[in-house]
Amino acid sequence: MIANFQDLEAATRPHVIASQEANRWRGRSIDRFARAEQRLSQLLILASSLPAYRNEKQLLPKLVGQKFARLLELQNKPGPLQNDHLKARLEQMAEFHPLRGLLCHGEMTVALLESGDWQIGLETLCCEDGKPVVRSLSLTRERAELLADRLDRCVNDLGSAMGQVRKALDPNAIPAAVQPVALPV
Repeated sequence: MIANFQDLEAATRPHVIASQEANRWRGRSIDRFARAEQRLSQLLILASSLPAYRNEKQLLPKLVGQKFARLLELQNKPGPLQNDHLKARLEQMAEFHPLRGLLCHGEMTVALLESGDWQIGLETLCCEDGKPVVRSLSLTRERAELLADRLDRCVNDLGSAMGQVRKALDPNAIPAAVQPVALPV
């Protein structure tokens, strides 16, 4: 029985620590996706400045899933972006898209296991074809860290492949027309 605030704090401290660790893992994972998305946007912006792609419609879609799909489509068309190594890395990254959706848009619950490790549950509710769809994932800390390691390798490999293609197309990479936009705080 919890008799005072100090007892309550001691009883809940392990769960607070577990929640902080799980949220750090989630943040690092989202950052990995953000790095991949940044490189993807850079490559599509560069492609839009190339004569071979000037007449392509929707070369610069807004949503990240559409950007990945668009670059993958371009891998199946003759042109300067066509690259088997890049295509393989894009296909590898596609395996992680459901995880991205859960991390960025899902509700996360954290449980503290008897072992002292944490376990998370991620769940999203979305609509597909006018019908509700629930997606969920449960991960122990160990599985989450292994997944993060795989994601990190995949993002690094994809970034390297996109960088090689960018460098082959234009050693200066991004067109000067791309300017950072300050967001109001």
